[in-house]
Amino acid sequence: MRHLTLVCVLWSLGALFACGEATDAGSSTDVPVSDIADVSPDTDTLPADLGTAPEDGLPATDAAIVEDMSHHDADLPQDVSPVGFAVGEVPADEPDFSPYFDKHVSVFGLNIFGTAAVPDEDILHAAAVLAQYLDNDEDGVADDPAILSALQGASGGPASMVMFATEWEIESSGIFDSNLGARALQDLYATETHPQGSGPAHGFDATLEEVLHLVTHHGWAKAYPADFAEELGSTLANAMDIARGGQFIQIPDVYPEAAWYHYDDETCSYGCMATEYLYWALTSLLGGQMYPGRCQEIDHEWELCTPEAVQEQDTAITALLQDSGYVLPTVLPDGSYEPAP
Repeated sequence: MRHLTLVCVLWSLGALFACGEATDAGSSTDVPVSDIADVSPDTDTLPADLGTAPEDGLPATDAAIVEDMSHHDADLPQDVSPVGFAVGEVPADEPDFSPYFDKHVSVFGLNIFGTAAVPDEDILHAAAVLAQYLDNDEDGVADDPAILSALQGASGGPASMVMFATEWEIESSGIFDSNLGARALQDLYATETHPQGSGPAHGFDATLEEVLHLVTHHGWAKAYPADFAEELGSTLANAMDIARGGQFIQIPDVYPEAAWYHYDDETCSYGCMATEYLYWALTSLLGGQMYPGRCQEIDHEWELCTPEAVQEQDTAITALLQDSGYVLPTVLPDGSYEPAP
């Protein structure tokens, strides 16, 4: 899981890193939720060195033909998404993206950018998944105006997906040295995008994960921070503390035996763990982690791979996602966004 938001979350290649730690991050603790202080992570600090990208570009075999299409939906109301998406050029009002991307799709006023090497099919799949997360009943209008407004009003401009063909391409693109550090971005690679859906033959469609991270981190958490903020004391964080068997600011050496969520990436901050937890919980409730072999593949991190398991074991997150009155997704996106006329 990777967030590309350089202001709120560090741009990484293998995992999500929330910027900064809670004030007592030097030790792991196991304390009751009632004793948790409301401490927000420091989100303003970035590492001085994000690493050195390779000098070589992508092999010629990875290149794709750029379709010559205009920014077709620029005049649509921003709470309405076009019925049929089309890949166009990077719009003139987003010039900072032009040095790195050749393709663009707009979804409810949000952006999906892609390099020339990303197949159009993958970009359109990501666009449809984003639309389905925002307009889950597919009536052509975003389900929750507050969430959409938070995404459209994200730092520096509308929240955006940025798609590269491979991890190699993002490393060699030069984007780490760009002036896009203030933007709310989430990366996705063509190599992990599966428009045909998840399955044992090719693995999990990471579009479901990475697009959801953009929506929850910059939409849900900002629109409804008391419940969805990725920080100590929110309803989401309290549910996560139960799932992990205690409040661990850093990864514990050993999780309690009763824990069913045991994230083990030492570089992941508390906020990062909350983002990942929300992804696991929602997609499991929607049946997205159930294909043959998937439960065994993920049980080192997440044990509740079916809707029934989440509802029975994790009653706190089930109540938040299904019984709290929010208009949240109830159907797993499948990339076939077809709003009713």
